[in-house]
Amino acid sequence: MENSGEADQVNGTQLQNKINDAMIVPGVPEYGIVPADPAFVRDRSYMVIYEAELNEDVLAQLIRFSEDWAAENSCYGYRPNDRSDIEGNRIFLAEEDGAAAGYLFGKVLKSEQMRSVMPEGTPYFEVEELYVVPDKRSHGIGGELFRYAEDAVKAEAEYMVLSTATKNWKAVFHFYLDELDMEFWSARLFKKIR
Repeated sequence: MENSGEADQVNGTQLQNKINDAMIVPGVPEYGIVPADPAFVRDRSYMVIYEAELNEDVLAQLIRFSEDWAAENSCYGYRPNDRSDIEGNRIFLAEEDGAAAGYLFGKVLKSEQMRSVMPEGTPYFEVEELYVVPDKRSHGIGGELFRYAEDAVKAEAEYMVLSTATKNWKAVFHFYLDELDMEFWSARLFKKIR
């Protein structure tokens, strides 16, 4: 496959026009275009992360993603979102090669009854949901979404906090603890009595 600097320039310009506040990663050329998994750079695979305002198109995409997530049956008690689940949250979207690839949404709150990890009234960002489409997982998208949101809220919040109800807790703990340097706080376990 031949690489054309001119084609890269056109693609970069189109993406920059579409997204004014895209993620900039050190070592990545202009336009806020983030090469996806380095193994795919030769195929011109690009990822863009940005904060989005809630509008009807964004809402529809988030609801479609949550319907897909619910159909996976990968989390205990997860159900598709509706407008009321999403309104009032900050929304971060990921696109790879111009196609929607994932999202993170959450909001800044003040801590209450969390004294074991932070003083009462401390502002923190509660990650409500982080989702990446199945065929794009393990490409770094979830980590980039998390880091982008973390950077975006650092002036307002002192901590990133989340809960998970995943059935694949080993993979999720590896992702959050090992890859994103979060700290373990608590766990709620269950067992059906037979």
